[in-house]
Amino acid sequence: VLGSRGLGDVYKRQIVYIGKVDSLKAYAGRNRVMLEWQKLLDPRAKTAKIFWENRTKSTELQLTDKATLTQVVVEDLAEGSYVFEICTYDTYGNSSIMSEVPCAVYGDVYEKLLFNTKVKTAVLKNDVLTVTFAASLEPTFFASEITYMSSEGKNKTVLLKAPATQVKIDDFAGDHITYRSVYLPEETAIDYFYSESDELEIN
Repeated sequence: VLGSRGLGDVYKRQIVYIGKVDSLKAYAGRNRVMLEWQKLLDPRAKTAKIFWENRTKSTELQLTDKATLTQVVVEDLAEGSYVFEICTYDTYGNSSIMSEVPCAVYGDVYEKLLFNTKVKTAVLKNDVLTVTFAASLEPTFFASEITYMSSEGKNKTVLLKAPATQVKIDDFAGDHITYRSVYLPEETAIDYFYSESDELEIN
């Protein structure tokens, strides 16, 4: 006699959920993304599986109790917008609820659209080269990169970070400089992107 409980209740499998990934963040990069989350409070979680492209692609990693912060880089991604989903599993195959985060991926297409911030003046006086750039209005502009021949006979590169527009070089010994602009597509991006270089003769 089954009493008030139906036959379906007797054979119904109990669903066990384990702790899910919390505080999930995604950082954009060059054909890659870095995913980050805090240590899971549920000690049963032993592995995590990351899905993307509508769960047609995935990667799996082992979780450790020692790590307070987990960071995973997913490589070889085409440019575009993604939604990453993460599910944790215990040793019995029980899973968590999915956690998800959107993220953009940048690459050659984005980089080809970047332009070089121009040099306004480059004055060599008393063995000091003063290079002044035009101010960039691009919010993703990060810096100007200048390469030159130093007095030690070696190529040297200096980085002029925004919002500064002028740099003084006291060991310049060549006849030209090469410069390009450095961009960070998002404030938290993990890779820099560059415009094409220009060359300027120094008289």
